[in-house]
Amino acid sequence: MNSALMAQQLLANLRGEPLNIIDTLTMEQRKDYNTVKQRLIEHFGKTEEHYRKLFREIKLAKNADLKRTVHDMRQNMTKWLQLANCNLDDPKQILDFFLIENVLINVTDAAFSFLKERKIKNEAELISNLTTYKDSHPNITMV
Repeated sequence: MNSALMAQQLLANLRGEPLNIIDTLTMEQRKDYNTVKQRLIEHFGKTEEHYRKLFREIKLAKNADLKRTVHDMRQNMTKWLQLANCNLDDPKQILDFFLIENVLINVTDAAFSFLKERKIKNEAELISNLTTYKDSHPNITMV
């Protein structure tokens, strides 16, 4: 099934607020399933950041159903990776994703903004951009 047909079937089933959201898209955008899906996800708060937060906040509890808790962790992590356009069939891409994520949560706000603006995709880009930031801000700490 192609993207236009999938979008058409999705749009045929929308009512109320979701349909109003789609009305903000151009006719060309409405024919692209991924654009329609992404717009709905963004509007209703189910973004990459939403699932990142859910994944990071899940904690094991003393009387919790551990199987369910781990399942929820996996689901939130998977959605987070998918929304970040991370190929789940590429282990290197997944490792790069978590490496970049770990650096981003450990640097200063200024370094975070610098790195985030560059939309870093892999370890080599991360190292290069960290070096650039460090060299251009010799008197400012990164962590």
